[in-house]
Amino acid sequence: DTFSETLDVYSITSYHAGAYKISKFNESYHEEWISEKDILSKFNIGNSKEKIKWIVSEPLYAFSNKKQHNVSHLKNAINQIIHLIRLEKRDIWIIFIYGVGIGILALVIPIATSSLVNIVSFGVLIQPVIVLTLLVVFFLGFAGTMQVIQTYVVEILQRRVFVRIATEFAAKFPRIKQEAFQNYHKPELANRFFDTMTIQKSINTLLVDGLSVVLTTIIGFLLIGIYHPVFLVFDFFILIIGGYYIIYKMGKASATSYLNVSKEKYKVAAWIEEIARHSATFHSNLGSRFGLNKADFLVRDYIFARDKYFKNLIRQIIGLIILQAIASAIVLGLGGYLVIHRQLTIGQLVAAELVIAKVLSDISKFGKQLDSFYTFIAAVDKIDEVFQLPLLKTGNIPFIPTEKPIEVELSNIYYTPPNQFELFSNLSFNMKSKSATGLKFSNPFEASVLLDLISSIRAPDKG
Repeated sequence: DTFSETLDVYSITSYHAGAYKISKFNESYHEEWISEKDILSKFNIGNSKEKIKWIVSEPLYAFSNKKQHNVSHLKNAINQIIHLIRLEKRDIWIIFIYGVGIGILALVIPIATSSLVNIVSFGVLIQPVIVLTLLVVFFLGFAGTMQVIQTYVVEILQRRVFVRIATEFAAKFPRIKQEAFQNYHKPELANRFFDTMTIQKSINTLLVDGLSVVLTTIIGFLLIGIYHPVFLVFDFFILIIGGYYIIYKMGKASATSYLNVSKEKYKVAAWIEEIARHSATFHSNLGSRFGLNKADFLVRDYIFARDKYFKNLIRQIIGLIILQAIASAIVLGLGGYLVIHRQLTIGQLVAAELVIAKVLSDISKFGKQLDSFYTFIAAVDKIDEVFQLPLLKTGNIPFIPTEKPIEVELSNIYYTPPNQFELFSNLSFNMKSKSATGLKFSNPFEASVLLDLISSIRAPDKG
């Protein structure tokens, strides 16, 4: 009470355009925006270079989201990705804005080509050509600068995602209930951290290359729609066939099958780890043969899962290539018809053909981005599966010191491990101070579980 009465506590919760949002914690919670100059004056800070000690608070679990039960792994992974987008919406919004600018400036070449064709058709003056060339150089240079800044923001985002996942692994892994490891291999769960690098790589591919393809496609379709309304019908046809059916409908099967690929991959890795851990067991001919046979069995399962995934993915790629061929022919024939009937200029036809050629070429190569997206989903799913394991309850339990060494007493302990028979029933005993106690069990598992119960790593059902 004395602390709260004599000390004002402030929190800086946000920053925008040179101003800070500060909150004062007292009887009535109040927020206000103040400039950097005012904040220095308010806290009696000499200048912005003066070293000040701050208390920084961050969420303990900075990556995972609450899991929805009775839904598929695919939907849970998508929900986690949406949660991550919300967490990083500020940087993603910056990347998107730069992507829109880059997409618009990418159309400089076809628009300049259209203007050049019209200039050449009506005269041979050199000055407009020089001006047009200088404008193209300027706009493409500006687009390149924006791309560099966009790449830098993506790099910062990748680092932040790495920190989020690493922090949550370090915070949650020691607190996972021991019962959860009945169905999981601890080293295999720890190895899932390396999927963080997969997430980083996928973020770079999707936010730079994938976003560029999507925005260029939308902006390009809007441009040719301006040339003639009939092209809007063409745009709608491409988006329905390409966007909805090939990418969305067929993509569900591809994403689900890649989750199985990821599971089989980790099974192979877990078995190789077991061979490395128990190398003496596999030195003999019999042990070596057993290790090789099981590895062959697991690799076969992986190849089967990978083959199923690739069949789904190659259908999407073939569909996009066929769509590219049909759409290119439609634009050429439709554009030629409109030119003949004087509803479109030759320059506009050339520009429309260049735009569609670029857009459809990017769409036909979209398989690379699709593969990155499915890899991204699988990596998020494997990491989130670790984060959703049940945790031990934590709290402050007062320790009462005594003048003599402590005693350990178990009273009427009942415990049944998950999916197993009852291990302890009405177990009671006392370990006196300064005593040495020997416990005999029928198998090592019972001894291990009892030590977990004594140290509170496991909680008894009763007692």
